Amino acid sequence: MLTGARDTVVPPAWRAQVTRLVPHARAATVPGAAHNVVTTAPRQVADAIRALLAPDADKVDPCASETRRSDPSAAASAAC
Repeated sequence: MLTGARDTVVPPAWRAQVTRLVPHARAATVPGAAHNVVTTAPRQVADAIRALLAPDADKVDPCASETRRSDPSAAASAAC
């Protein structure tokens, strides 16, 4: 799941719950972006998708390109 940090449509609690409930799900949050993250932060979206799809995605530093992944077991992701 990819959302913006300032998304008021998809609250962080809902995002965390969906990530926990979907098997093998991961979430990325684009700092400073709102709900329409794909059009307002396309570079950060592309970086987040690359990080999530990397062969060793668990070893990718999500903060390297201004993106962050939430821990599926956590209620909210920590800031980079």
